[in-house]
Amino acid sequence: MSANDETLVRGLIQQAERASAAGQRDEARRLLAQAEATAPSHPVVLNARALELLQAGDAARARELLERAVAADGDNPSLWMNLATAFH
Repeated sequence: MSANDETLVRGLIQQAERASAAGQRDEARRLLAQAEATAPSHPVVLNARALELLQAGDAARARELLERAVAADGDNPSLWMNLATAFH
């Protein structure tokens, strides 16, 4: 992944998080979908999608995505914490 794509993906995820926190769920989903289209296997994208699934009550699917994220970026403690949360 190019540095430009990395910056784009992280920016989209940050915007999606802000939109979600502001209650703008449709905008958050749109931004997340755009990040997924750019880098579907990026750990940050997998984590964001997993958190959305956890909020929707789909812990099993969230665990799958978080396991993939951890496999790609095992040094990221946030991914491990979210994976642990998905098991509760």
